[in-house]
Amino acid sequence: MSRIFRIIAISVFLVGFPMVSWYYLNEGYKYRISVLKELDQNLGTVPAFQLVNQNGVIVNQEALPNNAVITNFVDLATVEKSKTYMDILYKIQDQFDKKDDILFYTFIKGASLADVQNYTKSLNIKEEKQWNFLTGDAEQMEQFINTFPFPAGVQKSYAGNSTVAIADTSSVIRYFYDMNDMKNAGKLIEHIANLMPQAPPEEARMKRELEK
Repeated sequence: MSRIFRIIAISVFLVGFPMVSWYYLNEGYKYRISVLKELDQNLGTVPAFQLVNQNGVIVNQEALPNNAVITNFVDLATVEKSKTYMDILYKIQDQFDKKDDILFYTFIKGASLADVQNYTKSLNIKEEKQWNFLTGDAEQMEQFINTFPFPAGVQKSYAGNSTVAIADTSSVIRYFYDMNDMKNAGKLIEHIANLMPQAPPEEARMKRELEK
C-alpha cells in the first residue's frame, strides 16, 4: 500500500503540479493578451501644447517620448465638480509613484500659477515630478481642449469633465475612461499595470487600495 501511495504521490508531483502551474500561467497569459487587445487602438493623439506646470516650468510635447501619459481636465472655478474623480486618480497615481515611465498630466483652466500651486499643495502629492498640473492663458487652454480627440458624446469642457485618457510613448491615445464609473477606474489600473507591466498580485493590491 505504501508503495502505491508513493507512486501516486510522485505522479502528482511530476504530472499534477506542472499541469496546474501551466493552467494558471496560461490563464495569466490569456488575461494579459485580452488587456493588451483593449489597448490596441488608435483614438487620436494628444494635441501639441506648451504650458506651465505647478513649478513654473514650461512643459511641451518633448516631455512625452518614452513615457506613458494619463491625462485629465479640471476647471478651478468649479473644482468641486472634479473632487470625486480627482480623489480616485490620486489613489491610482499614488500606487504608481515609483514608476519613472508613467506621467500624469492634469490640464487646468482659468487659473494663475499661484492658484495651481495652491491646488496641488492641497492634494498632498508625494511624487510631484510624476504629476504635472498644466495651465496657460484662456486662448491656449481653449485651443487645447477643442483639439483634444474626445470620444463621441463627451463635451469639450474643463468643468466637471470626468474623462481620462491613456496615451502611449508616441502620444497616441489608447483608451478613454469615465472616472465617474468605478469599473473604469479599475480598468485604468489594469491597463497601467499591463502597460508597465506589473505582476498580477501587485495589480490586485492596487485595486484593493483604490476601494478603501
